[in-house]
Amino acid sequence: MGARAERGRPERSVSLIAALAREHEALRGLVRRIDAALVSADDEARARVRADLLVLLEALRAHEEIETEAFSGAVGAGDGTPSEAAAELEREHAEVAVLREEVRAILEEGVDAAWPELSARSLALCRRLLEHFESEETRLWPREAHSVGRTRERSLSRSVERRVRALSREIERGRIEAADYLTRRR
Repeated sequence: MGARAERGRPERSVSLIAALAREHEALRGLVRRIDAALVSADDEARARVRADLLVLLEALRAHEEIETEAFSGAVGAGDGTPSEAAAELEREHAEVAVLREEVRAILEEGVDAAWPELSARSLALCRRLLEHFESEETRLWPREAHSVGRTRERSLSRSVERRVRALSREIERGRIEAADYLTRRR
């Protein structure tokens, strides 16, 4: 039984991690679009960056909520305190939140003169997000997935998968609305 349970445990955790990885891929798509548009200084590229940033900023809130839901029950030494990986995940999200709010504040100013600052902060946010995703996928999720019980993992997998599908639809809807808006502006 020990070998069977050992073989089965990572397999059970894969579905939760796979759902979370799909969420990251949707966010990476936005980051790539923003990165590509940041290299251009024309008005259309700037408008695309602003529109995609608005979509990304909202999606990041959902990202944090999804991962908090997925790993909120993970505890460390059994004393009810968050595990080391859960605490690190919280620190990572706090760092990203600072950049997210800096970008949001610049966007809310809405002044073209703020473009150099918006461009620099957006680039910093995109770089930090890519590092954050890599850290979660290679270090944090695998450690946390083992602390989630079998029943909870199944339930979480279904819940996270639903939320990731909804987030992906919202990202796509936001991108379409932004594209429509940009088309009408021309």
